[in-house]
Amino acid sequence: MVSVSSFLLCDVYDFAILAEGKSKRHDWVNNNISNKVPFAMKKILAAFASTLLCASPALAQAASTAPQLNITTDAAMDMAHYAVGLAESRHLKLCIAVEDTDGNLVAFIRMQGAYAGCVEASIAKAKSAARFARNTIEFFDAARAQNLPIGFVPGILPSAGGAVFKQGETVVGSIGTSGDTNEAEQALVVDTAKHFH
Repeated sequence: MVSVSSFLLCDVYDFAILAEGKSKRHDWVNNNISNKVPFAMKKILAAFASTLLCASPALAQAASTAPQLNITTDAAMDMAHYAVGLAESRHLKLCIAVEDTDGNLVAFIRMQGAYAGCVEASIAKAKSAARFARNTIEFFDAARAQNLPIGFVPGILPSAGGAVFKQGETVVGSIGTSGDTNEAEQALVVDTAKHFH
């Protein structure tokens, strides 16, 4: 596209000079001092116009995509450490997973004394919360109250202990915990999510 746009920007005289060869053009420019400034200006304008032509597909593509807000690694680590502090103050031994909007693991801590089986469970709770943009307790309550078999839906984990982090009304990540009672895990993730800013 650059070579095509370069030819489109050349006037007929420049095209004729290009066809004759670069050496004649070089000699012509060096021998005609009065034409040096217009030629330099033409090169600048051609480069500018070529940049605009090349950028236009990128600008069109940018208009058809949307940026996605995600929790940063630093914020994920801060939330994981904050959750550990809460768990320690409540005498809980948990696995804590923090994930981004897409449900990809960003931070993880297995507290000393937490069960090995809690690792996968905390990650699954965080993933379910992130991918469905809601706290996992909502699935848990719906499954119990209405006897819905939503646990068979891929990605949904009807359990307490998974919550989303929001920036305004936009979900930017999630947290999942495992290793204690439903009530203790749910209270911890809700308190941690409230602390997110």
